[in-house]
Amino acid sequence: MKKKLVAKMSGIKKMEPTKRNRFFSEDEIEKLCAFGRERYGQMPIEERFEYELRNAFITVQYELALRSGETANIAWEDFQNAEDNGDGIITIKIRHGKWRKSDESDAIPVVYSRLKPTLELWKGISEEYCKKYGINPLEIKDSGKKYHPIFFNSKSQQLASNICTNIVKKQCKFAGIELNRGESSPHLRLARITHLLNKEMPIDLLRSFARHREKEMRRRFCIDPLVHLIRWFKADGLLHHSRKQVHRVE
Repeated sequence: MKKKLVAKMSGIKKMEPTKRNRFFSEDEIEKLCAFGRERYGQMPIEERFEYELRNAFITVQYELALRSGETANIAWEDFQNAEDNGDGIITIKIRHGKWRKSDESDAIPVVYSRLKPTLELWKGISEEYCKKYGINPLEIKDSGKKYHPIFFNSKSQQLASNICTNIVKKQCKFAGIELNRGESSPHLRLARITHLLNKEMPIDLLRSFARHREKEMRRRFCIDPLVHLIRWFKADGLLHHSRKQVHRVE
């Protein structure tokens, strides 16, 4: 009986895991970050809430090269407490990153002008939605401190990992971007890192921006990676290439 079972199992075709053999292009990212905004004036608040949740979530995850769980965890307080480095650059602390202890955080610089219009639009829409339905914005406690996650669902619940994945899949479907099996939100992080590499960000700085696990390895390549990252963003010209103006609803 055992031999027959083994023989039968040997004939089963093994499913190969999907390789990350492509990433979103910059044109695809533009579509994913602003889908449907031109029609916001004709949408009810419920529809605008769902559309802008996807747009804003994808924008923040891409710009900061975050993992899905990190994007779901990021809060308004993280931006309020950000360090101003001048020239439009701020430094955000990413709490609870992958392989990090509960009291550890990573600091990464971002060109705030590329995020501000989207964050303001999402804040306005989400507050209007919460007011209509008498919902209190999501609040959580972390190490004894109160935080208000930027992203939450229509019931004011924090986004689970499967919801984060579905956000990207659904947005791709609406935007007409075809995904292969297994492709989803990790490709936003991969795309951001690849696009920075194409802009000739030095590999040592890229390792620091990607927040790889091996801190000592990063220090070997860059004595003070955060300072060098801030200098690179200032010198790269990204300050003059902000995202397209978001559609405003009067």
